[in-house]
Amino acid sequence: MELETSQSDAPPPPPAPPRAQPFLHRPGIIETLLLLAAILPFLNSLTGPFLLDDVPLIERNAMVHRLDLLPKLWTTEYWASTGAESSLYRPLTMTTYALMWALSGKATWPFHATNILLHALVCLLVWRVGLRAARTLPAFAAALLFAGLPIHTEAVANIVGRAEILVALGFLISLGAWNRLFDLSPQTSVQTAALPFVQFAAGALLMLFSKETGLFLAAYFLVESIGNRRFRDRESRAQCAIAFAILASCVAVYVGARANAVSGHYLSDATYSLHERIALSASAALKNLELLIFPTGQRALWPLPDLYAIVWPVVVAGIASILLCLLAPIRAAWRWTPFSSALVIFSLSLLPLCHLVPNIIHVWERGLYVPSIGLVLAIHAMLTMPGRQSTLSNKWLTWCFLGMAVCMPFQTAKLSGLYADKLRFWEYQYRYNERDPGTALNYSEALQSRNRTADAIAVRSRALKDHPDNGGLVLSLATLYQQAGDLQNLDAHLLKYSMAPLDFKTRTQSAQGLAILANMAKTRNLPAAADAFTSASRAK
Repeated sequence: MELETSQSDAPPPPPAPPRAQPFLHRPGIIETLLLLAAILPFLNSLTGPFLLDDVPLIERNAMVHRLDLLPKLWTTEYWASTGAESSLYRPLTMTTYALMWALSGKATWPFHATNILLHALVCLLVWRVGLRAARTLPAFAAALLFAGLPIHTEAVANIVGRAEILVALGFLISLGAWNRLFDLSPQTSVQTAALPFVQFAAGALLMLFSKETGLFLAAYFLVESIGNRRFRDRESRAQCAIAFAILASCVAVYVGARANAVSGHYLSDATYSLHERIALSASAALKNLELLIFPTGQRALWPLPDLYAIVWPVVVAGIASILLCLLAPIRAAWRWTPFSSALVIFSLSLLPLCHLVPNIIHVWERGLYVPSIGLVLAIHAMLTMPGRQSTLSNKWLTWCFLGMAVCMPFQTAKLSGLYADKLRFWEYQYRYNERDPGTALNYSEALQSRNRTADAIAVRSRALKDHPDNGGLVLSLATLYQQAGDLQNLDAHLLKYSMAPLDFKTRTQSAQGLAILANMAKTRNLPAAADAFTSASRAK
């Protein structure tokens, strides 16, 4: 009896030690790895100079250099400081440049550091909002893939790519608020219930005033509300009504401000007929898809083929791609799934890049930053499609995408390093597009800055053979001969400029500089001639 009592009174055995959590379930592991994957590949671009559109929009933009002109950024179009006409309106993006200039002046590393940190924030939101913070291997693979995609290099390493990052950030903030709106319970306090609406409005304003793509992405919420049947119950209808009233107000404010800023300013290149415009838009659509799926290297821009060189099967494929982009929201509104949600994001952000209006004949890689969000979300939806989670092929696909996500940041780091050195950057661009006169001119200027005048003359001479009527090349080559003291070639190019059937605008812009240059060359005052010509060639 005593034995039984002592056994019943024995203390319970100590609890078993907790099992070690799986790798992806540990707090902070996914966030830390995503931040590293988003930041490390771009660190070598921190010391990079102003390149491409950075120069006219930031380095030489008087409105960015003075805080007292900050209100003017909200009442003028994007390229107003350069004298060029455009229909772009991105005042919030320009405001960030002005604030950065006020803090750091001509130092470029704060501009680059801001881009990198914003990109890291977008990567976190892609996982937390787009992937609903799923601690699974497919979600981790998709988020890691987005963090290090080589196609993001221009958007992050080139300062003016900030517009792409800001519009993505604004959309993801609005999307996160939109998802929380329908998780609120009737017992939620007024202050807590109002917070998602405030966040939704802030995200909408951020994406609208950062870039024109935000106006297209605003349609996502209408498609989502129809596809998820948000109007069925009374509580969801009320939340949708408030959210759409906020979104409509933000759009109205943006449209009004934009109309005031860009009224009468449109791109002058409107000479294409309807079928030519369709052909160019189809080519742009197909080129964007090609760059997203098969990235072939970092280039500042991809010129579309001339109209006479367009292959019509390519046009047909491009038109089919545009139609699929237009049909994706309709299909998603009929049946909403995670895959259709990703396709809607992809389609709405890709349509502006097809250049239906106005006519543009280039494709910029930085524009693919937002569509890549839809791409990685579609990959995740495909890997987690119901009924396929346990199949062997699906596991292999997940590991394949994870392997790509691990390897791609190394290529991204290599491309990002190009932005740290002006000469390396333009050498890389020239290697892929040596027939473009603008690329040749920039590459020769980079060579000249390293005192490689002979190489600069060779590059401009080769470009002049391809474009004999380009007045800018003729005069810039004359400048190089002048600096080298080769007055014979200098006189030959001045004569060529005066006799060639060049564009009238180019001739009148450079006439004064040409006359001063010729007079000073005759008096052998070469340094003064170079200064005079440089000033005249930069005049608007």
